[in-house]
Amino acid sequence: MSPMGTRHASIVDRLIQLLYQKLGQKTILRVQNPLRLNNNSQPEPDLSLLIPRSDFYVAAHPCPQDIYLIIEVSDYTFDYDRYTEISLYAEANIEEVWIVNREEECLEVYRHPLHDSYQAIQKYYRGESIFIESFPEIELTLMAIIRVRGCVATQVRHLEAPYQNHTCSLSGSSLAIFKYSASFCLNSFLFLGSCRSSKLYFAQI
Repeated sequence: MSPMGTRHASIVDRLIQLLYQKLGQKTILRVQNPLRLNNNSQPEPDLSLLIPRSDFYVAAHPCPQDIYLIIEVSDYTFDYDRYTEISLYAEANIEEVWIVNREEECLEVYRHPLHDSYQAIQKYYRGESIFIESFPEIELTLMAIIRVRGCVATQVRHLEAPYQNHTCSLSGSSLAIFKYSASFCLNSFLFLGSCRSSKLYFAQI
């Protein structure tokens, strides 16, 4: 298995903090530890929400009836997550599965398993809210889970000449919005620092 990238890891960490803040002691939050779907399958999803038990499943790994939700953060493994693991989870009657789709920057929600597939599949994008079916009173936002692609407060060095044609206006430490030429892949930024061409700090909006 390839090492986990920083963006994948940051999404997992963000979800841990967010779910713990929202749910507290209502669940056991298991991170990349085994689940026992059947005698031949013990996947290790990025996150799983479990029914609380005082022994913390010391005698055996959690089974499907112990699981509220499974979450997979998907990047290079997207096809495997969507087509192989989803089928395994549906066959095991896991009630709800989320796939954080990094490529499309959305959240795919799978509910109501039947045989080897899910009857309800929905995608959520930026600006939309999501709830966990077992905890409908708990509302999450996609923006709290996935940050915008690109660097935030990233240092940029050695700007090439074609990309230095920008306009900006700063007054003291105030922020100014500027745009690079269309040939520059990134479109719109908040300018957060000095206007020196060799050292810019920005956050994508």
